[in-house]
Amino acid sequence: RGQGHSAAFTTTLNGFSVTLLPTGTRPDVGGLTLGNGNTLRGMRIVNGAGAGLTGASVGTLSVTEASVHATGGAALDLTSGTVTITVDSLRSTNSTGRGIHLSGIAGTVTVNGGTASSVTNAQTGGIVVAGGSVGLTWPGDLSQAQNAALVSVSGGHSGTLTFGTGAVSATNGSGLQFDNADGTYAFNNGLTFS
Repeated sequence: RGQGHSAAFTTTLNGFSVTLLPTGTRPDVGGLTLGNGNTLRGMRIVNGAGAGLTGASVGTLSVTEASVHATGGAALDLTSGTVTITVDSLRSTNSTGRGIHLSGIAGTVTVNGGTASSVTNAQTGGIVVAGGSVGLTWPGDLSQAQNAALVSVSGGHSGTLTFGTGAVSATNGSGLQFDNADGTYAFNNGLTFS
């Protein structure tokens, strides 16, 4: 970010033209595939044709001051690691896979943004948590019209998943699936299945 600047400006850095954004403006980046041990801060991750944040064996991952919006892919698809994620909003729309997938993940995922956060019509499951002890705080809407679970928890997951004020509804699929789910699961705004 262009520290102290009130408007974007372009400069040359190491022979490349670089546009610096005004102070407080988060840059848009496309979907990211993460390696082991990352810290992400101050960006909007936007992918109009695929996943937002993906990574196998993410190790220690920290994400703050960010938003993740994916169309046609998962907003989060993370495997094996300990995370501290706090995002302003998170959306997955019409994913060809899962909306959110957390497998073997410990730590916390806190999603803010109320109904600005949503998972809609993920083909193989809305929010899917397999194993691990991750805690998830989810404020937004969850909706499923595909022939898949709205929420699926399995593999001995032992964390707390809290679904807040958003609408949780399914017009197709298998609704809520809990198989060897050993944690605490709270749906604070009711459920609608038809």
